[in-house]
Amino acid sequence: MKYLKLLLALCMATFALKTMAGSKLDKKKDAAVAEGKWLFRSESTSWYGTDIFMANYSNTSKIGGYFSYPDGNQSKCIFYSREEHPRVIGTISFNETIDADHGFLDLMEREFTPLEKDYYTISYKVKQEVVSDTSFFRYYANVNYNIIPKIDGDSKLVYIIMGAKDNAAYYGNDYLLTFNKHNELTQKERLHKSILRFGYGEESNNNDGKVSVTGPIHTHLPEYSDIMTPTDICTTMLYEKLAGWGSCIVISKDYVSIWSCKTDQLLVITKDAFEKIAKDAKNR
Repeated sequence: MKYLKLLLALCMATFALKTMAGSKLDKKKDAAVAEGKWLFRSESTSWYGTDIFMANYSNTSKIGGYFSYPDGNQSKCIFYSREEHPRVIGTISFNETIDADHGFLDLMEREFTPLEKDYYTISYKVKQEVVSDTSFFRYYANVNYNIIPKIDGDSKLVYIIMGAKDNAAYYGNDYLLTFNKHNELTQKERLHKSILRFGYGEESNNNDGKVSVTGPIHTHLPEYSDIMTPTDICTTMLYEKLAGWGSCIVISKDYVSIWSCKTDQLLVITKDAFEKIAKDAKNR
């Protein structure tokens, strides 16, 4: 444990002395962080929006589903009805702070806005795709699919990450689906090969799917992303405070990605540099 903490400290010190501004890798890292934090805000909106809505809405048989999206400076979670032509039955809005104490609930029923209609459409199509294409989408015990749509102009994406049914965080079995401006599915991508479970504060090594309080570590195969994915970042941010993690590490063929759970910043260094730092730390 002390060795790992020293290693991480040395990596962060190296990062402070040397930057990669303007490099292709740096741009890729910045894009992953921005996307990961966007996903985290959207999923947090859904988490707390669901808590608020379910505590105030008794006719649960009427609920058809929900999705979240940004609206100016606000984040909104929309619940819609279970019918052939769904309507909005609840809107939970958040400003800068997203938690159970800062949500504004509106139970007025209304039609979707044009943007909400697009969010609903691509989310619904992903739900259908997950059910129909069982050779591509995989199912595991103790998890469910959390669908996170994102619309930015003509860019329409839907991420899928794993929502835990037990006291753990799950990395992997995540997906990215791309739609065109007509809400037609054009591409499906699997972001990790398998799935790993990391229980909160369980003292063990990472080979059996558990982790110490230092934080989770996993590897990316060469055919997948060579740095930490936005879904890795989102999942880490969702659970880091609950689990008391200090960092999350992703190791690929050429790079090591280190996420600081205290600062919510990402360091990416070459694997050769990481191994040199590790050797130095071991000799101290």
